[in-house]
Amino acid sequence: MSQAKRAYMVVGPEASGTRLVTEILLYAGCFGDDSLGQLLDERIPHDQDLLVWRRSYPHGRGNWPSMSAMVEQLHKAGHRDIRVIVCMRDWHSLLNAQIRNGKHQPTIELALQSAQRSYKMIFRQIANLGLPYWMVSYEALVQRPEVAQAAFLEMIGLKMDVPVLIHDANAKYYKEG
Repeated sequence: MSQAKRAYMVVGPEASGTRLVTEILLYAGCFGDDSLGQLLDERIPHDQDLLVWRRSYPHGRGNWPSMSAMVEQLHKAGHRDIRVIVCMRDWHSLLNAQIRNGKHQPTIELALQSAQRSYKMIFRQIANLGLPYWMVSYEALVQRPEVAQAAFLEMIGLKMDVPVLIHDANAKYYKEG
């Protein structure tokens, strides 16, 4: 009997580390992509046993993703084992990353409101769907990249031989003087 097809949904507020975590899962053997235009938005392949689907909240300009719609698409492609990875990042860096270059939000206040709404929506949807979830900290991945990646992957049932190289993108928000 073959193992059930497994899909990882990597979610979090914009600038919370979803791309980094997706990259780690790709290196661990999952099919998907970590680009802004998600490959799996177009089609969920039936011939892949391990998938990773990244979704930031909001996704694009004000689109709030529906996990139930994503789960429905995954089920249609035969993926019954669906696991959610929630990305966390320290608030100071998260909010400043969102307003940097006006990319996601224009002000810290709006970035905070968006991040709070994002986590409420994410955890409400997880609870409503009864999905198993794990939280991963961007800071843990930065501070101890090899150990943190190995522990994280083991916790979710994966492994990889060579860890992803990680750059500390938080440092620029904590420069002294």
